[in-house]
Amino acid sequence: MIETNKKLDATIKLLRKHYRLNIIILIILFILAMFKLIPFFAEKHIVNIIIERYIIVITIIAIPGILKLFAHLLSKVPQGVDIDLAINKYKKAFYTRLYTISSLSLLNIILYDYSGNMNFFWITTVLFLLFIYCKPSFPELEKLVRPVEEIEEDNEDYLGQEGLNDEQDELGTEQDEMDLEQDEMDPKRDNVYTNQDGVNTNQEIIDPVRDI
Repeated sequence: MIETNKKLDATIKLLRKHYRLNIIILIILFILAMFKLIPFFAEKHIVNIIIERYIIVITIIAIPGILKLFAHLLSKVPQGVDIDLAINKYKKAFYTRLYTISSLSLLNIILYDYSGNMNFFWITTVLFLLFIYCKPSFPELEKLVRPVEEIEEDNEDYLGQEGLNDEQDELGTEQDEMDLEQDEMDPKRDNVYTNQDGVNTNQEIIDPVRDI
């Protein structure tokens, strides 16, 4: 179990490096294009209207399509499969989704810098927002490696242990309250004993009067 979790953690860390590096490069290129700092297209050119529409339509269709493809590739992996095979399948699906969206983003950035057309600007912005939902997920990978029942059993054991700890804390609190009440009762007993001693002392003082 520990060895499995180590492999899963290492895989997620690797995918996060690809994810972050890819986004950073695209954001830098997008900012350079916005401020006209890319030296390739000093003058703006008009993109053919037919090409522009095709690119926009392809991008709009590709956004839900690539998300469904990712889910489809993961659904084809049987649960409880060998860990190495599951990791390879998840990597393949993740890279396909990540670099497809990245290619579309790069294409729109280049066309925006080439033509200055704001349609490409807004499509690129939408693609950047889409990256938020494309982060590598540990639970997704874990479901491929371990059966759902096993994960639920682990969660139940964890919750059961928390319940036992809560019960122990409540018993400890009740014991502390009982000890506090016991401490409050002890001074009262001391006062009772003191009063009894005082009565006896008074009786001894009165005794000499009897001699008269």
